[in-house]
Amino acid sequence: MDEKELRTGNAVYVIDNSDITKKIPGTIISCPRREVEYCHSGLRQVSLEAIPITDKILLNNGFSKNPDTPNRYYPPRGGTFFVKNDIENNCYYIGMEDSGKDRHISININYIHQLQNALYYIRGMEIPFSNI
Repeated sequence: MDEKELRTGNAVYVIDNSDITKKIPGTIISCPRREVEYCHSGLRQVSLEAIPITDKILLNNGFSKNPDTPNRYYPPRGGTFFVKNDIENNCYYIGMEDSGKDRHISININYIHQLQNALYYIRGMEIPFSNI
């Protein structure tokens, strides 16, 4: 994961380099120039890893699912925006409903921080992911 993609508030896994089998969900609290600070104290030597998007993570963090639109998840306060699980292409993407038609924004996303950034830059939405 390129740390240049990260913004304050992004959800990531924090990995203790002394035991790389432990992935602890964390949140970026600051991104000054070259050093990223994360909210998990007590870990000294760490690396960060992107958190893959899953349907379960979306539902656990306030996204809603309409039974009439399979594989589509609506963010809280998202208006007409949705996130779709494109099972055929093994990715998620962001779309928008417009007068009954879908407008797909061609942003393929695979990780929570990418989704957070896309919704922030497109819609001005800050969505914390605290239930990973």
